[in-house]
Amino acid sequence: MAGASPDAESCDQCGSRALSEQLGVPSCGQCGAVQSFDSQRLAYAHHGQRQMASPLPGSGATASSSSSCQLIQVQAPLSVIRLSRELQVVDGARSHRIQRCRAAISLVTNAAGLSSSVQEPAQALLLDYCQRAASVPGKGPRLKRLVSACILIASSRQGMGLTIHEVACHARLRVIEVQKMIWKVCKACGVRVLRDRKNLDSLLLRICQHLNLNTQRGAVCSAASQLVHIACKGWLSTGRMWSFLVSAAFLLAARAYHYSVDVEDVARMLGINASTIEVRIREIKTLLVSLLRFLPWGHMVSTKNVHVYLLFAVDFFEILEPVAPMLRRQQLEMEASGQDAESSLAKRRRVTMPDESGTDVLSDSAAPLAGDS
Repeated sequence: MAGASPDAESCDQCGSRALSEQLGVPSCGQCGAVQSFDSQRLAYAHHGQRQMASPLPGSGATASSSSSCQLIQVQAPLSVIRLSRELQVVDGARSHRIQRCRAAISLVTNAAGLSSSVQEPAQALLLDYCQRAASVPGKGPRLKRLVSACILIASSRQGMGLTIHEVACHARLRVIEVQKMIWKVCKACGVRVLRDRKNLDSLLLRICQHLNLNTQRGAVCSAASQLVHIACKGWLSTGRMWSFLVSAAFLLAARAYHYSVDVEDVARMLGINASTIEVRIREIKTLLVSLLRFLPWGHMVSTKNVHVYLLFAVDFFEILEPVAPMLRRQQLEMEASGQDAESSLAKRRRVTMPDESGTDVLSDSAAPLAGDS
């Protein structure tokens, strides 16, 4: 490869063949390790010039013969040699930091219960961000934030359903710190966190495995997935704090199939607050009641018994969604017409009432008769 040492075919550290020249020094384009070289190779890479030598004495070859050419050894400048030594020292620290990042990724993925297939994409994303930022975190909170962000993005790309609260809990960081780092990585590397159907199904499956819910698992997960879809249609979720809505939908679906699940247990698994899950449950119940109240038996539905009618709303949501606005308009028109009828009836009653006041009637009835006096 042009720009690399002539004899080097692969990197000494990672084995990659993507060798390039940086500041006149051959290095690996993937891990950044400086390759082993001597002054002759460095001079050849730095100057890149070949000159013809005179014919060897006694060889019988002429000066125009192409077989008598040889490379003239040029001494490398002292500044280039000094720079190469400094780069070797810096490269050693950089390789050590990269190894720390890989070890941290392995620790967090094992703590979160993820498979090892997410480690390689997370490492590639971390190296890409470090190359763009021109720095590698050594240790401390900065390393934790970067590792957590890369793991969350890589797991979402593979549809594992990992939440930001779980990653922050395992890394012992605040959620806002992980959010800011995710934004930086997404902006620098051009990626985004996915919250699609595959991630939703994976998260619901992990909750079922945590609760040992084996019977009717598919039905509960399907109902919870439909509830999340209904909640998104009702603007209860805009992409942020996704885990609260999913856990609330799962608890309502489990209640519809006569399962009693502790809210604290699910909150502890996802590393979130139980009170926020209860708020999302009330919001979903209110949405379902507003969806069913326009039916002939809608007056029977309330937030206390809406779980009984939950499966009906899930099964016929595609029909109820376009019909609900029309039924709402009809209800408003009926209420307005009823109010008009009541007001007209009250006016008629006021018109047909006698002109005598109650005081006059009472005074006439209370007056004594002439015979009694």
